[in-house]
Amino acid sequence: MKKGTARGNNLVLYLAQKAMEEEVFMGLTRLMKMVYLVDLAYAEKHGKTYTGFDWFFHHYGPYAREVEAAVKGFIKEDEIDGTMVKEIVYRGKEVSIPDPEVEELADDAFYSWARESLDDLLDYVYSTLPMRIVSERGERLDLTVGF
Repeated sequence: MKKGTARGNNLVLYLAQKAMEEEVFMGLTRLMKMVYLVDLAYAEKHGKTYTGFDWFFHHYGPYAREVEAAVKGFIKEDEIDGTMVKEIVYRGKEVSIPDPEVEELADDAFYSWARESLDDLLDYVYSTLPMRIVSERGERLDLTVGF
């Protein structure tokens, strides 16, 4: 396991748990973007990401395989209005974040975006500097650029 992955997985599960506690639908795309925003905010202050995940420009913006892997056993697929949706249904042990700064960043991301439209979240994520400077899908994102 590469450095940062355990605490990254913890962050992913913390956000999934918060969605269950707050009774908010949490799809994989929304979860992915929230983790990205936490990593981006952390990188802005520390010059490196919190999770250590490898971020890429994927179909709907930033994507890290590690996020999907962390919730693999908690994904429930449903069809909503003719579209397959991956909902995260976390029923694991209680998760906390030992770093108060990161917990605050995670809570900020959650409460800012959990109930907003996915389109608004995607628009915001696409407006971030790492997404604006990437040229094509599949390219690696540098979350420390400009900081």
